[in-house]
Amino acid sequence: MSKQEVGERAHALARRECAAILQGLSATDAPEPAIHSARKAIRRLRALLALLERSELDLDRADASLQRLGDSLSDMRDAHVVAEAAQRLRADHPEVQLGPACEALQRRSERVMRNEMGKDPLLGRRRKQLADVTLWLDALPWHAVKSSDIKAGLLHSERRARKAQKRAAHDDSPENVHRWRRRVRRLRMQLEALPELGLKTAALVDALHGTGKTKALHKVSDLLGWQQDLRMLRNLVRPMPVWGGKPEVLGLIDRLMADAGVRDVSRTGVIG
Repeated sequence: MSKQEVGERAHALARRECAAILQGLSATDAPEPAIHSARKAIRRLRALLALLERSELDLDRADASLQRLGDSLSDMRDAHVVAEAAQRLRADHPEVQLGPACEALQRRSERVMRNEMGKDPLLGRRRKQLADVTLWLDALPWHAVKSSDIKAGLLHSERRARKAQKRAAHDDSPENVHRWRRRVRRLRMQLEALPELGLKTAALVDALHGTGKTKALHKVSDLLGWQQDLRMLRNLVRPMPVWGGKPEVLGLIDRLMADAGVRDVSRTGVIG
């Protein structure tokens, strides 16, 4: 593959992710899943830009703007996620009285959504922010991207994920676990992007000493994500008014968090 073709593919992928973000920010009768889709596309695009950070492209401005855009959607998304987590527990554990918590968290999610939409009607300000990012990315010299830049970026992400895993194994504080989750997720997204860039995944995975298998990274990312959801759920349930089943709900959440065994997973060698 020619040097120019690698850059063209990277630019095309960046444009597709911008389109996916815009779709998630468009008017819809179901804003929660749309915003979730937008945030996922933002993470994928930022993972791509991180993959290219060793290239000649000036990506800092676009990445910083995308980070702000994603952060601006986090309250809406997090409120919806924790309400969904409560509903999941209610379905999996009907013996526990989760009804009051589910209802309160659903009302909270709807309130957060109304407040955010009131401050930015139809998400127009956020779409303008995305348009600026798209224009900035389009102006970059994508022809300068080389396959070696992508390999260097992937190796850098792998080292960061490995370092975060070791830190979480030593100290599984919420901050360390969350950092590990973000870096595992980014590495997984970058590996998933390789075929879109026309690169042979096997050769680059070999450069990671066989540790970059996306299925294993998915498993770790999902586990760490569930841990984070449970932690948010517990933090919101604790200050709620007392009802008959509240102690059992908190006990269930504590057991599930303990069963997930973050320290044990961090020592399994998924990253190496």
